[in-house]
Amino acid sequence: MNEQTRRLHTGIFLTGGLLLVLAILFFLGGRDLFARKLKISTYFEESVQGLSRGAAVKYRGAPIGTVSDISIIFSKRIVRVDMEIDVDSFSGIAGDFRSEFMREVRDNGLRCRLEYLGITGLKFIDFDYRKSAGGDLKAPEFIDDPDTLYVPSVPSSFTDIYTSVAGAIEKIGKINIEEIGSDVSRALQEIVSLISDPAWKSAISRIDEAAANIETLSGSVTRAVDEQRLDRILSGFENSLTNLDVLIRSMNKNLDDSKFPESARAFRAAAAAVVDSRMEISNVIFKVNQAIDSFRMLFDYLESDPGALLRGKERPRR
Repeated sequence: MNEQTRRLHTGIFLTGGLLLVLAILFFLGGRDLFARKLKISTYFEESVQGLSRGAAVKYRGAPIGTVSDISIIFSKRIVRVDMEIDVDSFSGIAGDFRSEFMREVRDNGLRCRLEYLGITGLKFIDFDYRKSAGGDLKAPEFIDDPDTLYVPSVPSSFTDIYTSVAGAIEKIGKINIEEIGSDVSRALQEIVSLISDPAWKSAISRIDEAAANIETLSGSVTRAVDEQRLDRILSGFENSLTNLDVLIRSMNKNLDDSKFPESARAFRAAAAAVVDSRMEISNVIFKVNQAIDSFRMLFDYLESDPGALLRGKERPRR
């Protein structure tokens, strides 16, 4: 093989290797240079331990980008996190993606939140919708890049748990254990004194006696009223109800047969006739009394002047 052929093979090998390296680099990350990116910034008032540059940024668990930078705003005591999301990860966007994304943040409560990546202790940023989303949508003064969108953050689930536990521990710390122990001790002493009271013991013994008497009475009633006797009592009660029903039906029939309404009307008519007769008798008796009074007056006059019977009654002189 001559020198020229050897140099040609060496050049082809080096060129192929360089192209292979460039393809690998493009596959590993170089293609991101040509992807459409959207810069997003937020800040956290909690610890970002486990979050680093290059950490994943997800939308409801789906990867959409990475963390590009983490900085500390010392005057505000907060941590700023910058992200780059791949616009091509989203589909079905009719208009401008930037405006559509901010509409979701403004109208539907899209927020970012720190989440743990399994049990590794690493963290990532997850975008999701929060029903109780709050916060000022206006970008703070330290985010002054016009090409960077500001999305408010919400506390992580670990922070919520820590806040709840801290609040519970604080409430527990406010409990006066000594006072509670004293109250419990006094209550136990009162219970012991109550139990040892002779009156209480006597009441308990009386309750036992009453329970025994009730049990004895229950047994006596059970023996006295067995099932057969109870059946006889119920049968007698049912027969009595049947007889009563027959009696009521018989009385109704007798009343119908006796024509009680017609008899009542006749009785009222007879009573009215008696009343009329009584009035006539009274008139006759009144007239008889008047006649007797006239005879009495005549006899008195004749007794005082018997000659009047022959000459008649004298007329008064004019």
